[in-house]
Amino acid sequence: GIGPNLEARDVLKVLQNKYDAPKDLRYKAIKMAGLLLKMVGKGSEKKAKEILQSGRAYIKMKEIIKEQGGDPDITIDELKLGKFSYVVNAKKNGYVKNIDNRAVAKIARIAGAPKDKEAGVYLNVKRGDLVKENDVLFTVYSKDNKKLAYTLDIFNENDKIIEIS
Repeated sequence: GIGPNLEARDVLKVLQNKYDAPKDLRYKAIKMAGLLLKMVGKGSEKKAKEILQSGRAYIKMKEIIKEQGGDPDITIDELKLGKFSYVVNAKKNGYVKNIDNRAVAKIARIAGAPKDKEAGVYLNVKRGDLVKENDVLFTVYSKDNKKLAYTLDIFNENDKIIEIS
Protein backbone atom coordinates (compact mmCIF):
# COMPACT_ATOMS: atom_id res chain seq x y z
CA GLY A 1 0.00 0.00 0.00
CA ILE A 2 1.10 3.56 -0.79
CA GLY A 3 -0.70 6.08 1.40
CA PRO A 4 -1.01 6.41 5.19
CA ASN A 5 -3.94 4.09 5.92
CA LEU A 6 -2.95 1.55 3.28
CA GLU A 7 0.58 1.38 4.71
CA ALA A 8 -0.74 1.14 8.29
CA ARG A 9 -3.05 -1.71 7.24
CA ASP A 10 -0.09 -3.63 5.78
CA VAL A 11 2.00 -3.09 8.92
CA LEU A 12 -0.83 -4.22 11.19
CA LYS A 13 -1.35 -7.34 9.09
CA VAL A 14 2.34 -8.22 9.47
CA LEU A 15 2.40 -7.47 13.20
CA GLN A 16 -0.80 -9.49 13.76
CA ASN A 17 0.52 -12.41 11.68
CA LYS A 18 -2.47 -12.26 9.32
CA TYR A 19 -2.57 -14.78 6.48
CA ASP A 20 -2.90 -11.97 3.92
CA ALA A 21 0.00 -9.89 5.26
CA PRO A 22 2.37 -8.74 2.51
CA LYS A 23 5.08 -11.40 2.40
CA ASP A 24 7.74 -9.01 1.15
CA LEU A 25 7.08 -6.55 3.99
CA ARG A 26 7.19 -9.37 6.54
CA TYR A 27 10.48 -10.63 5.08
CA LYS A 28 12.07 -7.16 5.10
CA ALA A 29 10.87 -6.48 8.66
CA ILE A 30 12.44 -9.70 9.92
CA LYS A 31 15.67 -9.02 8.01
CA MET A 32 16.02 -5.46 9.33
CA ALA A 33 15.05 -6.37 12.89
CA GLY A 34 17.50 -9.27 12.77
CA LEU A 35 20.31 -6.97 11.69
CA LEU A 36 19.48 -4.48 14.45
CA LEU A 37 19.34 -7.22 17.09
CA LYS A 38 22.69 -8.55 15.86
CA MET A 39 24.25 -5.06 15.96
CA VAL A 40 23.35 -4.62 19.63
CA GLY A 41 24.26 -8.19 20.57
CA LYS A 42 20.69 -9.23 21.41
CA GLY A 43 19.93 -11.83 18.79
CA SER A 44 19.57 -12.54 15.11
CA GLU A 45 17.06 -12.95 12.32
CA LYS A 46 15.81 -16.11 14.02
CA LYS A 47 15.11 -14.10 17.20
CA ALA A 48 13.35 -11.36 15.17
CA LYS A 49 11.10 -13.95 13.54
CA GLU A 50 10.31 -15.45 16.93
CA ILE A 51 9.42 -12.02 18.37
CA LEU A 52 7.11 -11.30 15.43
CA GLN A 53 5.42 -14.71 15.48
CA SER A 54 4.91 -14.64 19.25
CA GLY A 55 2.97 -11.35 19.08
CA ARG A 56 5.53 -9.46 21.19
CA ALA A 57 6.32 -7.10 18.29
CA TYR A 58 2.63 -6.19 18.03
CA ILE A 59 2.38 -5.59 21.78
CA LYS A 60 5.43 -3.29 21.64
CA MET A 61 3.98 -1.41 18.67
CA LYS A 62 0.75 -0.83 20.61
CA GLU A 63 2.81 0.61 23.49
CA ILE A 64 4.61 2.96 21.09
CA ILE A 65 1.31 4.07 19.50
CA LYS A 66 -0.15 4.79 22.95
CA GLU A 67 2.92 6.81 24.01
CA GLN A 68 2.59 8.90 20.86
CA GLY A 69 -1.05 9.68 21.61
CA GLY A 70 -2.63 7.35 19.08
CA ASP A 71 -5.23 4.65 19.51
CA PRO A 72 -3.32 1.42 20.21
CA ASP A 73 -6.46 -0.67 19.73
CA ILE A 74 -7.31 0.56 16.24
CA THR A 75 -8.30 -2.26 13.91
CA ILE A 76 -7.47 -2.75 10.27
CA ASP A 77 -11.11 -2.10 9.35
CA GLU A 78 -11.07 1.23 11.21
CA LEU A 79 -8.31 2.47 8.90
CA LYS A 80 -10.75 3.75 6.29
CA LEU A 81 -10.03 4.10 2.60
CA GLY A 82 -11.33 6.81 0.29
CA LYS A 83 -14.96 6.32 -0.71
CA PHE A 84 -14.02 6.67 -4.39
CA SER A 85 -11.86 4.01 -5.99
CA TYR A 86 -10.76 2.77 -9.36
CA VAL A 87 -9.44 -0.71 -10.13
CA VAL A 88 -6.87 -1.23 -12.88
CA ASN A 89 -6.92 -4.70 -14.42
CA ALA A 90 -4.39 -6.53 -16.58
CA LYS A 91 -5.08 -6.24 -20.29
CA LYS A 92 -3.32 -9.51 -21.09
CA ASN A 93 -1.75 -12.64 -19.64
CA GLY A 94 1.93 -12.56 -18.76
CA TYR A 95 4.50 -11.74 -16.12
CA VAL A 96 4.86 -8.37 -14.41
CA LYS A 97 8.07 -7.14 -16.01
CA ASN A 98 8.27 -3.70 -14.44
CA ILE A 99 6.42 -1.34 -12.11
CA ASP A 100 7.05 2.39 -12.56
CA ASN A 101 7.40 3.41 -8.90
CA ARG A 102 7.54 7.11 -9.72
CA ALA A 103 4.28 6.94 -11.63
CA VAL A 104 2.62 4.96 -8.81
CA ALA A 105 3.82 7.52 -6.24
CA LYS A 106 2.57 10.36 -8.46
CA ILE A 107 -0.87 8.75 -8.72
CA ALA A 108 -1.00 8.31 -4.93
CA ARG A 109 -0.11 12.00 -4.41
CA ILE A 110 -2.68 13.18 -6.94
CA ALA A 111 -5.32 11.02 -5.21
CA GLY A 112 -4.50 12.95 -2.01
CA ALA A 113 -1.82 10.98 -0.15
CA PRO A 114 -0.12 11.55 2.21
CA LYS A 115 -2.15 14.55 3.42
CA ASP A 116 -5.39 12.61 3.01
CA LYS A 117 -4.89 9.46 5.11
CA GLU A 118 -7.60 7.61 3.19
CA ALA A 119 -6.02 8.15 -0.24
CA GLY A 120 -3.44 6.08 -2.01
CA VAL A 121 -2.66 3.16 -4.26
CA TYR A 122 -2.80 -0.51 -3.35
CA LEU A 123 -0.60 -2.71 -5.54
CA ASN A 124 -1.91 -6.23 -5.95
CA VAL A 125 1.14 -7.47 -7.85
CA LYS A 126 4.90 -7.26 -7.72
CA ARG A 127 7.63 -7.72 -10.31
CA GLY A 128 7.80 -11.32 -11.48
CA ASP A 129 4.19 -12.19 -10.68
CA LEU A 130 2.19 -14.16 -13.24
CA VAL A 131 -1.06 -12.38 -14.10
CA LYS A 132 -4.02 -13.30 -16.23
CA GLU A 133 -6.12 -10.94 -18.29
CA ASN A 134 -8.50 -8.99 -16.01
CA ASP A 135 -6.52 -9.75 -12.81
CA VAL A 136 -6.41 -6.70 -10.53
CA LEU A 137 -3.07 -4.90 -10.84
CA PHE A 138 -3.80 -2.00 -8.49
CA THR A 139 -6.55 0.11 -6.96
CA VAL A 140 -6.53 3.88 -6.48
CA TYR A 141 -8.44 5.35 -3.48
CA SER A 142 -9.48 8.96 -2.90
CA LYS A 143 -12.03 10.94 -0.86
CA ASP A 144 -12.32 13.36 -3.78
CA ASN A 145 -13.91 12.15 -7.02
CA LYS A 146 -12.23 14.95 -9.02
CA LYS A 147 -8.79 13.93 -7.74
CA LEU A 148 -9.57 10.32 -8.64
CA ALA A 149 -10.61 11.37 -12.15
CA TYR A 150 -7.32 13.24 -12.55
CA THR A 151 -5.36 10.12 -11.52
CA LEU A 152 -7.16 8.27 -14.31
CA ASP A 153 -6.03 10.92 -16.79
CA ILE A 154 -2.43 10.33 -15.66
CA PHE A 155 -2.89 6.57 -15.94
CA ASN A 156 -4.42 6.80 -19.41
CA GLU A 157 -1.51 8.98 -20.58
CA ASN A 158 0.95 6.31 -19.41
CA ASP A 159 -0.64 2.87 -19.32
CA LYS A 160 2.82 1.31 -18.92
CA ILE A 161 2.78 1.92 -15.16
CA ILE A 162 2.77 -1.85 -14.77
CA GLU A 163 4.42 -3.53 -17.75
CA ILE A 164 3.42 -7.09 -18.54
CA SER A 165 5.45 -9.23 -20.94
